[in-house]
Amino acid sequence: MNALLALGMGGPENIEAIEPFLTRLLSDRALINFGIGELPQRILAKIIAKLRSKQTAPMYERMGSGSPHHTIIKRLLDKLPLDVYIGYCY
Repeated sequence: MNALLALGMGGPENIEAIEPFLTRLLSDRALINFGIGELPQRILAKIIAKLRSKQTAPMYERMGSGSPHHTIIKRLLDKLPLDVYIGYCY
């Protein structure tokens, strides 16, 4: 069997998921390390996520209330003659 595991960061599926998605993304010290320690980074991530989610929500509303990322990736990968599995980190 030929298969492909496609991994990515993902994206918020709806408006309510923007802030938690950004919090998880910005809290991951393997991805972004602000150099301020784990707890301060989590606190800063929550503050940034709250501010950015308010700014980005109107953009997501114009795109249909969620990230088109999964739909686009799935449509592309479905063209491959393989069993495809998709996994997201955030």
